[in-house]
Amino acid sequence: MRAQAGAAAPADMREASDRVMQIATVDNRRRVPLRTRAKVPALVAAFLFLMMIPHTIAFYAGPVLVTSYRLFMILIVPVLIVKVMAPDMKFHKSDWLLVGFSGWACLCIFLNYPFSAAIERAGQLLLEVTCAYFLGRACFKSLDDIYSILNPLFIIVLLAFVIAIPEAISHRKPLIEYTSQLTGIAPGYYYDGTDVRMGLRRAQAFFENTILFGLFSATLVSLIWYMERRPGVRIGKLLVVIGAVLLSISTTPIISMMTQFVMIAIETATRRIKKRLVNTVVIVAIFALAVNTFTKSGIIGLVINYLAFNRASSYNRILIWDYGLINISAHPIFGMVPEYWVRAPWMKVSIDNFWIYNGLLSGYVGWALTALTLIVTLWQFLAIPKQLITPRHQNFRLAWTFIMLSFALCGFCGTFYGKFQPFYYFLVGMGAAAVPMYQRFAAERKKEVEGEQPARGRQQPRRRPPLPATA
Repeated sequence: MRAQAGAAAPADMREASDRVMQIATVDNRRRVPLRTRAKVPALVAAFLFLMMIPHTIAFYAGPVLVTSYRLFMILIVPVLIVKVMAPDMKFHKSDWLLVGFSGWACLCIFLNYPFSAAIERAGQLLLEVTCAYFLGRACFKSLDDIYSILNPLFIIVLLAFVIAIPEAISHRKPLIEYTSQLTGIAPGYYYDGTDVRMGLRRAQAFFENTILFGLFSATLVSLIWYMERRPGVRIGKLLVVIGAVLLSISTTPIISMMTQFVMIAIETATRRIKKRLVNTVVIVAIFALAVNTFTKSGIIGLVINYLAFNRASSYNRILIWDYGLINISAHPIFGMVPEYWVRAPWMKVSIDNFWIYNGLLSGYVGWALTALTLIVTLWQFLAIPKQLITPRHQNFRLAWTFIMLSFALCGFCGTFYGKFQPFYYFLVGMGAAAVPMYQRFAAERKKEVEGEQPARGRQQPRRRPPLPATA
């Protein structure tokens, strides 16, 4: 009997241990294991598929260019309204900020544009900003749903990489050229010769621009690093992503990729350091201060001289920032028509700065609402203690945070338009959808921990069971 009791005890301990691990790796909402093979939500799958449709496959409805993703957004508006109005969909601060930005920007557009043009511009903004945000916000119900988009995103980048290789070598873009001939939609190339660097033509695959192709590909850097569990597969996928980013031969995507790798390296090296976020911020601030103090060019000059492929275009971005702030300060509340901004005579009308463009369109008010949408989401996300979430939760949080920080930085180097603009706001909405999931999981885990503490405090010394009576 003593032998039977000794054999039963380890079995009970193993069963209890397995139960604890099951609770720790369970989604708080559905109470199902996190590592099941979830399917990509149908609307999200369709949205990602349309990323592969070239912008030259489109048609004009009057003066409005109707691309595949815009048509898709129009069609799913009723579905999104139903999802947003569902009882389990509770609005958070970031949701109200995004709605506030959309409403304010539309008001500014109607105040500054002629009525017919205002309807077009406001409709485009609502589709590519508001609808794209709530597509990510309302369609993800569990962490499984979020993890399920990793493979589709990689497939898109892989196909784009395969298309980009012959583009770069042959200096031809057959996919864009042939579809443009079929539909009559202009391909939107750069001026002759400006898209050839180091003997290679800047590839764009099925995107509107080489920069947008590179930025989309750079999204996968942090996602693959933190969400792909198999080391060999992780390295292979990262090599494909790095190749795709490099074939864009554009400064902005490369900065995004390098920024993510630097943050990954810092996060890996400081995991055992207490208060590492504060220490990292202090070190970065000291480095920036030293560069600005002991170099003639400062941080901006460092980027222009060592990270940019084209110093002239990089210096032009500095001028865009300077002149952009002057224009925004002249129209601080309701903004202006961005195409009429005051600039140097030799500067083009295009505004290669996401933040400046939003400021010109909607003034400092809209600018603040846009920035606060991202800042509040980041704040709520990072405020959840990592002790109350699983490593799998922590991995996605790190990946999403690094992507958004790199895009926020790249917003100073280029503007987000075409199909990348809705993709960016879709990612913001996906992060906003994850926040309440994490909060619910952390709250339940906290209750479990607090419920265990009193029992531990009253724990009595373990007594040996009495010996069985002998005959």
